[in-house]
Amino acid sequence: MRYYIVTGTSRGIGEGIARALLNDTSVVFSIARNGNAGLEEASREAGGRLEYIECDLSHTESLDKMLDNIFSKIDLSCAEGVYLVNNAGVLTPVGPAETNGLEETEHHLRVNLLAPMRLTAGFIARTAGFSGRRVVAHVSSGAAKHPYFGWSCYCTGKAGLEMFTRVVGAEQESAGNPVIVYTIDPGIVDTFMQAQIRALDDGQFRDKSKFVRYQEMGYLADRLETGRKIAGTLDDPEISTGDSISVRDR
Repeated sequence: MRYYIVTGTSRGIGEGIARALLNDTSVVFSIARNGNAGLEEASREAGGRLEYIECDLSHTESLDKMLDNIFSKIDLSCAEGVYLVNNAGVLTPVGPAETNGLEETEHHLRVNLLAPMRLTAGFIARTAGFSGRRVVAHVSSGAAKHPYFGWSCYCTGKAGLEMFTRVVGAEQESAGNPVIVYTIDPGIVDTFMQAQIRALDDGQFRDKSKFVRYQEMGYLADRLETGRKIAGTLDDPEISTGDSISVRDR
């Protein structure tokens, strides 16, 4: 049996990842603020087991309790592998840094950076001594490496996640059974976040026109196909702990 913990599964790439992992030898823990009827139907069709965990990841103080609940349902004694995919993320606040309020900035960084950090730490601790495959995949973004006007929070959070991955990767290199932790850039995907970007005011985000053209010219990748490609990386033997990869290379 393989156990998968996936965040942000109510729609978009997260739904695509979860759908791709559903089969009769897997258990998928679907973490989101809202349920997904289509994903539940896909689980029944695939013969897989889907466990919906309602959670607001900005409430980081509740994450340890949530992990305790999840791992109480995981039998490590007969597991082939245990996987965590940190996919959930938010875009707002958007606009020059001085216009971003403290409360919305804190909310953003709790969801996009602090929650993945805490979930990763908790995952590593709870799978210590497990001899099977252990994987943590973080869904990143090109914004981790390229600054965009108006995206001080989004770029900072994703860049922080990249460095966190490199540090944890370095820590795991000397472990007896290292956790394979890596980031993956999904590229430009047809998601709700892309619709949010196209609806922004030009004064908030100066690159808006570029993202509008991506949609008009058909450059946006399918969310379910992108999710399938990300899911396909979880058992890739060529990926090393601490790596940063892109869906474009898959």
